[in-house]
Amino acid sequence: MHLSLHVSGDADPATAWERYADLDAWTQWSPQIQRVDTGPVRDVGGSDDADDDTDGEQEALDEGAPAPPPPGTDPAPRRITPGLRGVVIGPVGVQVPFEVLEVDEAAMTWTWRVRAVLAELTLEHSVTPEGGGCRTDLTIIGPVPLVVGYAPVARFALTRLVRP
Repeated sequence: MHLSLHVSGDADPATAWERYADLDAWTQWSPQIQRVDTGPVRDVGGSDDADDDTDGEQEALDEGAPAPPPPGTDPAPRRITPGLRGVVIGPVGVQVPFEVLEVDEAAMTWTWRVRAVLAELTLEHSVTPEGGGCRTDLTIIGPVPLVVGYAPVARFALTRLVRP
């Protein structure tokens, strides 16, 4: 299923884009995200024997991978970039592995794939100028139950993304 959401707000487009691009900013506008860890992770998507290991799927970070520095201690922000893999940590420690597929900073667009409960979603994001603020568009691609279940959460987060 493909579902598109559109949210407009008063934020400057560059501000909204930076909130997407800086991994450490995700927790500020997306309340379902408590932390973003990056580093070596298992494949996100595709079919392999590891998909049969549901316990292992929740432990997406390889053992021994160093923890990211606390926000504000890294001299450069952690940014989305094609090929970046990691885990989004949600409520009650739920871990959702992800991989960034495409980023176009100039066009303010990016696409990533997330793995949740043996299924995957592809999320295509964009920010465009609109009036005195901006508009963000999100297309969610995946199984109907996941797309329909995630849409209200995504809309709420996007409303926060485009606020001044």
